[in-house]
Amino acid sequence: MGRNSLVKKYLLIYFFLSGFIFAQVGYVESDNTVYRFLNRMENLGIIENYNSFEIPKTRNEISKFLKIIIDKKSELDAIDLKILTDYLTEFELELFGTTEKSSSLSSDISIESLLSEKEKYLYYYNDSTFNFFANFVGEGTYLTQKNIEPSFNENTELIRFGGILKGSFYGKIGFYLKGMNGTFFGNRTLALKRTTLAYNYKFNLENAGIGNDYFDETEGYLLGEFDHVKIKIGRDRINAGYGFNKSLLGNNSPVFDYALFNFGYKFFHFSYFHGKLLGNMNIVQDPIEGSTREVTEKYIAYHRVAFDFSKHLSIGFGEMIIYSRRSMDLAYLNPFAFYKSVEHSNQDRDNSMLFFDVKNNSIRGFKFYAALLIDDIDFSKIGKKWYGNQTLFDIGLTAIPFYSTVPIEFDFQYMRIEPYVYSHRINNNNFTTQSFNLASDIQPNSEIYHFGIDYRFTHRLSVYSYFDYTIHGANKLNNDGSVNTNYGGDIQVGYRVGDEQQVNFLDGMLEYKTIIGVQLIYEPINNYHLVLTSEYTKNNTFYHGDTKNIFGSLSFKIKI
Repeated sequence: MGRNSLVKKYLLIYFFLSGFIFAQVGYVESDNTVYRFLNRMENLGIIENYNSFEIPKTRNEISKFLKIIIDKKSELDAIDLKILTDYLTEFELELFGTTEKSSSLSSDISIESLLSEKEKYLYYYNDSTFNFFANFVGEGTYLTQKNIEPSFNENTELIRFGGILKGSFYGKIGFYLKGMNGTFFGNRTLALKRTTLAYNYKFNLENAGIGNDYFDETEGYLLGEFDHVKIKIGRDRINAGYGFNKSLLGNNSPVFDYALFNFGYKFFHFSYFHGKLLGNMNIVQDPIEGSTREVTEKYIAYHRVAFDFSKHLSIGFGEMIIYSRRSMDLAYLNPFAFYKSVEHSNQDRDNSMLFFDVKNNSIRGFKFYAALLIDDIDFSKIGKKWYGNQTLFDIGLTAIPFYSTVPIEFDFQYMRIEPYVYSHRINNNNFTTQSFNLASDIQPNSEIYHFGIDYRFTHRLSVYSYFDYTIHGANKLNNDGSVNTNYGGDIQVGYRVGDEQQVNFLDGMLEYKTIIGVQLIYEPINNYHLVLTSEYTKNNTFYHGDTKNIFGSLSFKIKI
């Protein structure tokens, strides 16, 4: 059966069963390739009212867009038509109410089943009331790094394994639990290049015996999805912001726990969550209890309202608040309040941020976006170089100029982060958790240029090449590492009493960083992924001189 015939078959099944479907309720993880596909469909004008500023999306949300794409499949190139067919398998239950393209290894563990193109599960169950799915997840990763200046080599291997349990009741209430364990063999410092290990408690715990070689990770949530409303309490990855480098929430920091409320109807979107972060940690010695850790209580609240008026104009505006040194504040549990005013009534103890974003897709194949983050501002002091006027400007373009002939995409992004953005005079109120920036791995007093090329060789093989160039104005340090002169270039060091009140962008000890990278993603069989990454990095820093290295990563991931 041809690809077009298969799409037509599923479309007929969908119309026949649409009144009887109880779909799987849950979110699609933020690293799923379906988001790249939906971004491309938005750029081409095939789908509209797609909120690409915030992910993840639920399976039902994604399926609604896939149904629109099915209706417009004649506008897809040959590769995207095959990619769509793959998603008809992955989202079969939501689209068609069937599980014909799913296999349960508990009933068939043959080689043919393991190598089939079906959606694989250890076990699954589905009826009109309840569905349940269980997966084994495994990943093996080889990391290598060759330093050119100074010259030395490092290698390490990582193994991760675990499982996913998910299900839903009556197509309204869903749950998800993911637990992973892992270990490594080789160079520990290189293993920390995997960001999730850089902040993993067990992996970084000194003198822990077997704990030094062991790490664990978990995510999970309970979700209620009611037509246009979603209510969730859980722990997983949230991204907020356009482009490769996220200005609000990215993949740099640990996942955190939060409660979420979302509402979306056609052109209107409202998002809110309140989350628990981790502030500064201190070691306390006690003659009876021994060594204990004390971590400052810290919280984040976020809300955003967006209007997708048309492909010509989509705008959003919102606020974030970081507060600490006290228990959860009921004032910030209210989704419908101006947090800046609430902060004032709370005696100005917190760190509030205001942001605006805009998107335009008037030209088919081209998406323009821009965002402005105002960490703090005094309008009477604009243009006077006052340290308190802290803003971030983000602008970018995604282009698919030759869609009908060449399967290639281009993206460009420029980000300018003024001094003291993300930091705060009260250290625990800075925009971090466990000292990691909640956005991408970026520092204040910096500008970043990003250029990327995404090429689809086949529906299962794509290559993303990228070039990043960063200029950073670092603080001047004393010999012991403490700050001598504060130029607003460290997220961990806010404005201090005695620092200069006038600041200039990119003042300080200038640092330059160049990254040239390529990432290959290959899925030879459904649910089996091979990811190859190679990066050349050149750092020019005031304190450490020039360093050059080549980093490589080869991962094989399996979900059955």
